[in-house]
Formats: sequence, C-alpha cells, structure tokens
Amino acid sequence: AVFLHFILVFTERKKWLANKGTYLLLYFPALLITLLFFTTKIVPVAEPWGYSFDMPQAHWFIVANRFWGMSVGLLALFLCLKYCLYVRPAERRKKQQAKFVTLATAFLVLLGGATQTLQPFLSFKYPELVITSMTFSLGLIGYAIWRYELFVVSPATVAKDVIATMTDALLLLQKDGNIISVNKAALKMLGFNERELAGLPAARLFAEAEAFNDNLLPALLRDEAISRDMTCRTKEGRKV
Repeated sequence: AVFLHFILVFTERKKWLANKGTYLLLYFPALLITLLFFTTKIVPVAEPWGYSFDMPQAHWFIVANRFWGMSVGLLALFLCLKYCLYVRPAERRKKQQAKFVTLATAFLVLLGGATQTLQPFLSFKYPELVITSMTFSLGLIGYAIWRYELFVVSPATVAKDVIATMTDALLLLQKDGNIISVNKAALKMLGFNERELAGLPAARLFAEAEAFNDNLLPALLRDEAISRDMTCRTKEGRKV
C-alpha cells in the first residue's frame, strides 16, 4: 500500500490523491491483512533455503493476501508504464527518473510478486524472492533519487509549480519558436492537451502568424522583452 502510494505521488495522480476514497482503498485492506496476520496462528516451516511460514487454519487468507498484493503491484506497474510514455523526451531528467522507477516496479512485481503469488497453485516449492526483489527495487529508486534528483525541490521545480497554477495562459518557447511547455490555463483556453502542443511552432496558435514570425520571434532570438496583444486560435479554429 505504501509503495502504491509512492507511485501515485511519483506519477502525479493528483486527482486520485485528492480523493479521500483512494486512501481508504489503499490502507484499509492493508490494515485488515495486518490484523489477521497477527491474530492467526503461524507455523514456521523449514525449507532447504531457510525458513518460511504457513497458516494451516487460514490457507484462504494467504491466497487472498497474495492476490491483493499482486493486484496492487500490477496497478503500480501500469501507472509507471503509462507515465513513462507520457513524459516527453525533452524532459530528460524526468524521463530517466521514470525509467528507473518503472524498472524497479517491474522487478518487484514480476520477480517478487510472481514467485509469491504462484506458489500456492504449484505442486513444488521454491524460494520466495519478495525481500530480495524489494531490496533491489529500493536500491534502484534510491539511485534515481541520488542521480536524477527525484523529489528534490529546486528553483526549477518551484517555478514549474508556479507556472502550472497560474490563472493566465502561458507558453514556454524555444528560440526557434517551438513550444516547450504550456500551463493548464492555456490548455483550457485553447482546447488542446499538452502532448498535442509540445514541439509545435507557436505561430500556428496565433491568428496573426506573420506578426508573430516578423516581430515576436526576432525579439525572442535577441532575448528582448516585447509587449503586444495577439489573437489566438483554439483547436476548433475559434479566435480568442
């Protein structure tokens, strides 16, 4: 549950995190499983590779616990893969962060979760690799935190949050006039999504495209500040 909570934060699922029901679905099953675990008789079982445990009076509980854990892991992996595809190649640091966290999640789910979940349905026993895979996955995430400053608050991240919450429309452009990023206010006004605008020439968004290319773009190349009222075109072609 804690790992999935981390993934929700990392993949910027703000709507899910703002919903109180998300926390109920995350932590209530985990709390119930923990209570049942400590109130059920556990029998240590010696295996060739070490000690495991069994619950003869509650075999159903083991199956349900492992099914729930695998479901949580698969959801976390799905969110990571989707986020990895969502991040633009231009955002190199965020792209690398997404790759490492996705790799860590895949390793935990496919190696640790699979070995634990499938065991009750097989006729032979084998070592469960949950602890091993968790250690390796946390190491990968730790490397992403150290190498690519995951969750580190910097002037750039603060500026990005400020831009995202601005009520006025804002476009961030490269010197060639192509769009780097657009805030939510601009997306709402123009009717596009962020992926549709990334890398697009900004001139296409203005009704006076020639004025943009003749006046604003040269000023951008010279790093000059310029103020001018411009009319934009929405995705449907409406002028705003």
